[in-house]
Amino acid sequence: MRKTIKKQIAGLQIEEPIEVFWNDAGDLDGFGDETTAWRQYDEALNALKEIPVKTLGYFFKATKYSLFMVHNIEYQESKEKYIANRCVIPIGCITEIKRY
Repeated sequence: MRKTIKKQIAGLQIEEPIEVFWNDAGDLDGFGDETTAWRQYDEALNALKEIPVKTLGYFFKATKYSLFMVHNIEYQESKEKYIANRCVIPIGCITEIKRY
């Protein structure tokens, strides 16, 4: 699967619209000191989870470990382009990429 994802990424063009399915690290249960305080081992293992995420945007750049996207590209009559709402997704967390 990883080779397929990396091949897909290698074939992407800058500003190409894509939809990325990936798994984010789950929030640990609790707030503040609850996440850093001592906890029973099995209870801590059971609390860990992944959050499936779907991110839409435009391909911007890829490195060995990261896929960079932007959500907005502003086109003006000037020669300069502007982008906004950048994000980065670890390539190892990606499960699927859809091209549009």
